[in-house]
Amino acid sequence: MKDTNAFNEMMVHLPLCTHKEASNVLIIGSNNEDMKAQAAKHNKVSNIEFGDLSFLKSHNEKNVDVIVLTDVKLDELLLANIDRILKD
Repeated sequence: MKDTNAFNEMMVHLPLCTHKEASNVLIIGSNNEDMKAQAAKHNKVSNIEFGDLSFLKSHNEKNVDVIVLTDVKLDELLLANIDRILKD
């Protein structure tokens, strides 16, 4: 199901529609150009980045509005890294 358009739409549009002004989006997991295209449909999104778990650990600024996790297993360390870079 991960290769279908419906999966990409749901993974991207739900988080972006629930954020008031998401301009910086980080997608962690599979690099999927269709997912990036879905995120680009939102007018306020100006920056879309793909990365893996190491990207979360290397980022030090709170400049990400929305993080989309595609195929990542959640644990306490991952949640701590998300909290460190996600804007308040």
